[in-house]
Amino acid sequence: GLILAGIYTFFFVTPQYESTSKIVVNQTQNNGQSITNTDIQTNLNLINTYQSIIREPIILEDVIEMTDSNLTVSQLRNKITVQTQNNSLVFGVTVSDESPYEAAELANATATSFEEKIGGILEVESVTILSEATPNLSAVSPNVPLNIVIGLILGLMSGIGFAFLSEYMDN
Repeated sequence: GLILAGIYTFFFVTPQYESTSKIVVNQTQNNGQSITNTDIQTNLNLINTYQSIIREPIILEDVIEMTDSNLTVSQLRNKITVQTQNNSLVFGVTVSDESPYEAAELANATATSFEEKIGGILEVESVTILSEATPNLSAVSPNVPLNIVIGLILGLMSGIGFAFLSEYMDN
């Protein structure tokens, strides 16, 4: 079980890398007036809408065009996740890919496309990219120690099961 898990992990699983670009969107107008709690709550509620918009073809087609990628819209949608923090106007666009450089390029292109197009979709005062994605050279999957431990446990369980089965079948 240990050997099979090692072979599977090292030779058959393609490593995945993630890169994240952080964005903040402010919809309220600030004409010298103080921002109220209602304004902040409205912005927090709109983050779910922004998450949906980022994963729509209007943004994704632009990202594919900007990066000259050969991905389809559905393939790119499957690579993108939008992460939010509780009670924060900041959210991150995370892209998972086999190449750390491609992941960073796609995350930055998605943030840039969102920044350019959101004003035409919703009345948004300001969109700011807080941090651009950088290539993260450490793979997020596969989790080698976890896979090895799972293989070891499954190997031990199947060995014990086989021993009980052979003892039970022995007449």
